[in-house]
Amino acid sequence: MRWLAVHCPTLPLEVFTLREPGGAGIAPPAGSEPSPALPRVVIEDNRVVLADPAAVAAGIQPGSTLATAHAICPALRHYRREPDQEARWLRRLAEALHAFSSQVSLVPPAGVVVEIGASLRLFGGEEALVAAVRAACLALGHQVVCRTAMTPLAALALARAECPEPTKALTEALTEAPTEALTEALTKVPLAAAAIESDRLTPAIIEQLAGMGVRTLGQLLALPSEGLASRFGSDLVDYLARLTGTRPDPRQALVPAPYFRRNLHLLEPVRSRDVLLGLMTRLLNALQHWLLARNLGVEELAWRFTAAGRARPPLVVGVRFSTAQQRQARLLEISRLELDRTQLPDEVIGIGLSAERLQSWRGDSTTLFRWLPGTAQPTELGRLVDRLEARLGRGTCWSIRARDQHMPEAAWQPVAPLRAVAPLRAVAPLRGVAPLRAGPTAKPGPTARSGPRPPRATGPAPRPGRRPIWLFVPPRPIRSSQLTLLRGPERIETGWWQPDTATRTDPPEVAQTTALPQARWRDYYVARLVNGAECWVFVDTHTRWYLHGYFG
Repeated sequence: MRWLAVHCPTLPLEVFTLREPGGAGIAPPAGSEPSPALPRVVIEDNRVVLADPAAVAAGIQPGSTLATAHAICPALRHYRREPDQEARWLRRLAEALHAFSSQVSLVPPAGVVVEIGASLRLFGGEEALVAAVRAACLALGHQVVCRTAMTPLAALALARAECPEPTKALTEALTEAPTEALTEALTKVPLAAAAIESDRLTPAIIEQLAGMGVRTLGQLLALPSEGLASRFGSDLVDYLARLTGTRPDPRQALVPAPYFRRNLHLLEPVRSRDVLLGLMTRLLNALQHWLLARNLGVEELAWRFTAAGRARPPLVVGVRFSTAQQRQARLLEISRLELDRTQLPDEVIGIGLSAERLQSWRGDSTTLFRWLPGTAQPTELGRLVDRLEARLGRGTCWSIRARDQHMPEAAWQPVAPLRAVAPLRAVAPLRGVAPLRAGPTAKPGPTARSGPRPPRATGPAPRPGRRPIWLFVPPRPIRSSQLTLLRGPERIETGWWQPDTATRTDPPEVAQTTALPQARWRDYYVARLVNGAECWVFVDTHTRWYLHGYFG
């Protein structure tokens, strides 16, 4: 087995800086100088336990009292340590690392161990995998130290001590003789860095060993185990055996949460939309890794923005996708377009994100001949639909599904974008008109149930399946004197099994209602109006003429 340890040395400070507007990772405007960062420290029992580089450069050291720190740097910002928040953020980081392995374990207060032996081939080797883990942690806002070893305790000790990266020769030695090479790698690790489990290597034991001149793991491992057991107990010997791999060290794997819901309570109100987008990017990065770990895609997001200083419910902004999405860049693009149409509060003090609808993830399949016409991928069409709906509003784009109906205006129905069973076609509906898909047509000419013989057009019969792109719903009455028939007729039986509800005396204006009077058949023609437009018209059983659509 091969273990990767992820150590977060500045986690107590990051739980505060990541909730500040300045921690959103927004670059300063081009040509401007970045503002100097204020020194920050974390205190516990009124003493500094962690200082950032700016505070260290000012002369503040861990262990200093809060009064001394403020005397050194009056502009100092201090935060009281919150162990509960640290545990929560560490768990979030561990859940994100499930994208790299299914065996992820927490090691409080600031460590995570990941079994990476089964993932090396997938990520292209250990070096590439460690680089991907480090980049993922950085995208989530955490500065981490990553080290690998044959045991989880050894990897943690190397990471906590921030030992140099192992050389190629040492890596090969770890493979050939893991116990001896691992002992050599741990030689210079201080005992304080190896004090991972307090009941094994406590500060009191470390102090006793220091009195004996033992300050590193190498010196401790060189001592006889019988003497250590008699003086310090068998727990220390057991710890060293698990550290070097001579005894198994089973770890309880962390189970990711079955849902994704994150809330970011900011320390200061946010007034800039750019800063807000930077904070949203962090949340979407966490969502992406959560989706990758569970092999899921999200079809709908819900953003919640809490206004500062007002006791009112948060503003909820929904973001929908035509197909399930997984990547942060895609999620952010459509969320940004939705925000452009939304009136946000002047000051935002809290941001929440939840994944509302999840689907099992299916990777995109590509065709072999992408250069052929008509081979656009569904993902490309989905991106266009998502952009249109985000800019123009929901209900702008629809797909079409064919129906088993004779009447052309009833031969289709709109469905949600990209969810039709039939071949997909995104359309933007216009008021009063509707798209029609070509389908099987009836043979032209009279039938055994036909009435009077229809008039003949001067041109050839229409090609089967030729239809106008847009139809009028319902068809509009028109006078035959306004038409010049070009091609036809093409007879379509519209309901011979139903009673004829129309009479020959009905005025043409009756077609202005939402439903036409039932006729047994229609004879369709391609005609030209008096204004020169080419159109699609029909005459029904009772010689009433209707305009049904236009050709482009």
